[in-house]
Amino acid sequence: MAKYKKKNQAAEPEKPSFDDLIQGDQEYQSAFDERVNQALLSARTKWDREQSREPEDGERLEEIRTREQEGIQLSREREVLEGEKQAFARQRMEVAVGQELQKRGLAATFAPWLASDTPEESAENIDTFELLFQEALSAAVTSRMRGTGAPREPNQPKAYSREEIRGMSRREINAHWEEVQNALKHNY
Repeated sequence: MAKYKKKNQAAEPEKPSFDDLIQGDQEYQSAFDERVNQALLSARTKWDREQSREPEDGERLEEIRTREQEGIQLSREREVLEGEKQAFARQRMEVAVGQELQKRGLAATFAPWLASDTPEESAENIDTFELLFQEALSAAVTSRMRGTGAPREPNQPKAYSREEIRGMSRREINAHWEEVQNALKHNY
């Protein structure tokens, strides 16, 4: 097989390398230089076009970011406005409930607890409250009118002796300060 390769190699003329070909003929050299220059010029033109488009893309991106930020700000402002609107509606409902309570002879201070989202619910709350309030008031009046027997003695503060005061901690003295002062005034 080695003999076969040698015969084939001898039969084929030796091809010159690319560098040898260009250096040997000036026409080849100038044609090659011209093609390289054209390739470089077209690559440079393409690169310049891409670079000129990038700022436009950047400007578009900046516009998109600005619009998104404006949208976010707008939605925040809407949320704040909606919250204020709900608070205002709640205040108006409390005022209306307070007026209704006063018409019925009840204290308007209960309005924040009785006011609801709708006028119907608020009216129900007022009716229920009025009924419960009247029942509680009636039970309290009846209980007091019955009486409990002998009148109670007024609550008198406990009198401490000097020995008891000496045995107290600072906290205990502070907790029962009025009684301690009373005991010291009256020399118990």
